[in-house]
Amino acid sequence: MDKKNFIKDFVSEKNMGDGRESCLMIALENARVLNRRDKDGNSFSIDICEKLDGLIEFESFIGLANYLLILDMIGVVFTKQKRVGKRIAEVLKKFGNVTCEKERKAICSLRNCLAHNYGLADDQNKIKFKFILDNTCNEMIKHSIVDWDGNYCDKEESTSTTINPRKLIDKIEDTYCEVKKQVFAGTLNTNMSVNELESRFTIKNELIK
Repeated sequence: MDKKNFIKDFVSEKNMGDGRESCLMIALENARVLNRRDKDGNSFSIDICEKLDGLIEFESFIGLANYLLILDMIGVVFTKQKRVGKRIAEVLKKFGNVTCEKERKAICSLRNCLAHNYGLADDQNKIKFKFILDNTCNEMIKHSIVDWDGNYCDKEESTSTTINPRKLIDKIEDTYCEVKKQVFAGTLNTNMSVNELESRFTIKNELIK
């Protein structure tokens, strides 16, 4: 398969043929199901609590973390940035139309919190964040009134950044759709070789041959 068609399959087909599966599509399917979304149509129709007897709670951290890791994967494949923060920022700006730099930093910081510590506070960078996740928030991201200084004795909401997970997930879905659209339009490609992409971001599943 030539590189152009390989990339198209990578962003659109879980089963890419010859027993090979796209890690991007696996991650997207998993993230959707863990957030009670249909794995194909992305409508709210799956009750993961019933399917797993309540072992995983609705709106679980792992579902949101999956979506944030998808941003990072897109960044690795479709940008030249080496650092995770710069990758995610470029993906959000270029494909997600997130024009506010502080919003991009908050999303990247939330990714780091969940991926590294499965928590909601990040004091490792110049701009520090502690988060509140709230699906009733009218905005995708509501910035803190006062910047948090990393003091864990500070429990004030005024120093917390509130994120609406559903709105953020919708934004990531829109970002993925824009990437897919540009790939199929022939305006987006990757600097990776097919061999590197196969090795890093696809898996072989002999059962689906």
